[in-house]
Amino acid sequence: MAPVLLVLNIAAILSILAWPVLKFGSAFVFDTPGSERNPCLWALCYTIWYGVPIAPVIGNVLFWTTRHEASLAESGLYTVISWLAILCMIVFFALGALTQLSIDRRRKARR
Repeated sequence: MAPVLLVLNIAAILSILAWPVLKFGSAFVFDTPGSERNPCLWALCYTIWYGVPIAPVIGNVLFWTTRHEASLAESGLYTVISWLAILCMIVFFALGALTQLSIDRRRKARR
């Protein structure tokens, strides 16, 4: 088992400590007018609300319970499962910001 996978799994499980702050801050995603119609922001909020606490736990349980008999590919897959919600959160944040910028530009062009 690669030491990098150990560090990545520990970092993923520690991300749960930031979850209460992220969950509280996700309510402010919809402060901009028109942002409630942005599906990427809704996906971001659902990922924060449900994905961040669940995916690292599932991935780490699989990783640590099979760490001695699992191959490197299986251990890598469990690490990806641990990081899946965090990666989705980053992607949805970027897509939500880009779509919100385009919505704001169209709104300003109409004025």
